[in-house]
Amino acid sequence: MAAKQRPCAAAIVTRVSDAAAPLDRSSSVTSLVEIVVEEDLTAEAADRLHSRLADALRMRPAQLVVDLSRCGYADALAIDVLLNAHRQAYQSGGRLTLRSPSQRVERMLRLARVHQVFHVVALAG
Repeated sequence: MAAKQRPCAAAIVTRVSDAAAPLDRSSSVTSLVEIVVEEDLTAEAADRLHSRLADALRMRPAQLVVDLSRCGYADALAIDVLLNAHRQAYQSGGRLTLRSPSQRVERMLRLARVHQVFHVVALAG
């Protein structure tokens, strides 16, 4: 299944899968939206992530995946952005998943005591 890529400034890419059409015609819910973070999440990058997440959440995805496999660092502001997106996804009936965070990002989540809030998955391989 191919994925559509939307161009972006910097290194945060949003993908909406071809199968992500609304689940039914009476609903405006999208099945899957992926955001791939390809940079460290400093304050400047967190602002871009916030914008991407806001765009994604407007699609009301059932599953919002934030791929952190290429992100080596996330500061407190970035974690706050992720927490707010998690809350908004949950309130609209969706789920935010963090995919493959680095050990350093996982450590930051633990230090912030939010590691149990997020659904975190690691890719095999």
